[in-house]
Amino acid sequence: MGNKAVEKTVGGADQFSDPISPTFGHGEHTLNISILGSSGWDAEIHIQRRFGAGAWRTVDYFKTDFEGNVSDEEEGVQYRIGCPAGKYTSGDIETRLSK
Repeated sequence: MGNKAVEKTVGGADQFSDPISPTFGHGEHTLNISILGSSGWDAEIHIQRRFGAGAWRTVDYFKTDFEGNVSDEEEGVQYRIGCPAGKYTSGDIETRLSK
């Protein structure tokens, strides 16, 4: 069945959560997104996806605290959340993807 949530405290560049696949429900595959940083954090938090063992590709990124979701109709697609190389300056950011 897989993970119901993945979390990562980002405190530097090139740090990502483990992958997670969306759950089917109400005609969509949906993951909840949660990003909450310390006061004055400065980074880009990226939502990335891949198909099978393919390359990770950024589908969206955030520079402020955020609560929302992402939907994907592809079976077996994987997502992760974190900060790529060259996109971190300061602060600790709590990130989470959940079903």
